[in-house]
Amino acid sequence: MVVILLIVALVGCLGLVAALWPGTFTRYFLAQAQRRALAGNFKAVSFTGWIIFSVCMIAVLAFALQRHLHYLVPFVAPLLFLVCAVVYLWWGLGLLRHPASFLRRATKPWSRAPVWAVRVFGALLLLGAVALFYGFAAKVVAMLR
Repeated sequence: MVVILLIVALVGCLGLVAALWPGTFTRYFLAQAQRRALAGNFKAVSFTGWIIFSVCMIAVLAFALQRHLHYLVPFVAPLLFLVCAVVYLWWGLGLLRHPASFLRRATKPWSRAPVWAVRVFGALLLLGAVALFYGFAAKVVAMLR
């Protein structure tokens, strides 16, 4: 439980960095193709960062008050599957489409990896995203019964 809370808090901090310093966030955390797609639209990055930060802080508060919010558990579990699936999908597509961009940003041991290895890892992330989407659908179906 503590590990989940720490992960959510870390993602919230990353969202806060995106909200407060969108230029720095895009330079260090986005691939070159993603930066070109944004075309300097830092308002969108900042807005997305505030949303991520807000949702993570709500999640931290919900974890802290879980004795009083136990009725929300059936709704939060499918959302966790959905969020993880979207993250796997985002990174998997990014690694499949532009593996060279990842290799340029990576540090020494990882920057020497072949392009095909990065693409295989991206494909595995997409496979994980499919499994997480299936888990999301199964949770929603079970919740609706």
